[in-house]
Amino acid sequence: MSKYSVHSFIRPVRLLLNWATREGEEVLARPQLPRREKPIRDVLTREEIEQLEGVMANEHDKLIIRIFSDCGLRLDELTKLKAGDIIRSARQAHLRVLGKRSRIRDVPIPPSLLRRLDRFLQTRPDERASDAMFLGYRKREGVYTALTDIGIYQVVKDAFRRARITKPVYPHLLRHSWMTEMLRQGMNPIQLSFIAGASTDVIAQHYAHLTKDDAYDAMVRALTVGRR
Repeated sequence: MSKYSVHSFIRPVRLLLNWATREGEEVLARPQLPRREKPIRDVLTREEIEQLEGVMANEHDKLIIRIFSDCGLRLDELTKLKAGDIIRSARQAHLRVLGKRSRIRDVPIPPSLLRRLDRFLQTRPDERASDAMFLGYRKREGVYTALTDIGIYQVVKDAFRRARITKPVYPHLLRHSWMTEMLRQGMNPIQLSFIAGASTDVIAQHYAHLTKDDAYDAMVRALTVGRR
């Protein structure tokens, strides 16, 4: 029997014993869960992300790919984005993102992406029923409505098909790839957790994709900066 099967059997037993303990029963046994190896998930390279964007025919779809891969948003977070969610201060700009458990966070927008978003939003049709950043392609009852989660997923799926990338197709892969790249480039995990709206424990799981060469490069960069 594999470790994963043993884990699935023992876990409910431990839950039952924990409940019995809370009810005042004396529980002496505590079966140990086998240590499972964490699966290594695929990530997209920056070249593959460029491919995904490059095969799309219009700026609408290109920006969906780019926001996923440069801002690390979740699918539902991108779906909820509105045209007014671009927050500007001095020379910086952020996306005001409504995340899990209705928590709001500001995600930095790279300058090149900001310029593209500004041009894109100027072309949005007047006959729209929603202030969503991304609208559907066809009118419903004479107006354009917000693109749904399924609609955005289809954009990502279409990009993978056109680019002939055979890795698993799901929008979260773009977010996962972004987080991995940020860590590879030496971003502080605490800073990344703040921007990504994820716990530091979740961020730590992404280190499994980094090599010892990545760790070496990050340390050398840190030491070099410290000596300047």
